[in-house]
Amino acid sequence: NSEIAAILSAKDDEEIDFVDDEGNNFTNGSSAEIAGYYLIILNTKTGKTINEINLGKFPISDFGLIAEGKYAYSLQNSTIKIWDTKTGDFLYDLRQEGQYPSVIQPLKNNMLATAFAGKTIKVWTIEKNKPDALTSKTPAKAKLIVPLESKRFISVHSDYTFTLWQQGDKLEKKYTVDLKGDCQNMWANESRNEIITITRDYYI
Repeated sequence: NSEIAAILSAKDDEEIDFVDDEGNNFTNGSSAEIAGYYLIILNTKTGKTINEINLGKFPISDFGLIAEGKYAYSLQNSTIKIWDTKTGDFLYDLRQEGQYPSVIQPLKNNMLATAFAGKTIKVWTIEKNKPDALTSKTPAKAKLIVPLESKRFISVHSDYTFTLWQQGDKLEKKYTVDLKGDCQNMWANESRNEIITITRDYYI
């Protein structure tokens, strides 16, 4: 929903005077402790704050909105946390045991796609109760997920390939394509059945 936005904010126990080259905060010569991280949910049309969600003290690696702003996610300490943006309540964790999420990408219809370092991809239906996930293996570690229409998406992998997926009762691989280079970014123009990629070749 274009009228809902999320902004990450950090609050400190002390006012910060400066930040050094390594990102350390200092106040009057001593380190300033982070009191907590907050996700500010805004109505971009009115500029008013809808909610302020306390995410705790763990540093945030990634965050975003799901289901047109009904839910939010944060990546903290290798765990994806799901939040209700209206109430600010923490709902549940999403994780793959022993694996770090390499990609998190909201899809349409309350879906969240997650790829893990162990060549695993999962698609979750985000709702109040903790959902089950559609799970499949990828040819290599996924580094990018591109959402499409009609319950489809593309995963781009570290072995210079991409796979088109169809969501149904399971995750079905439609086909895999060799990009012959390291994909830096990808866009889909579905009205023209086109996929545009930026790739980088390596020479020795």
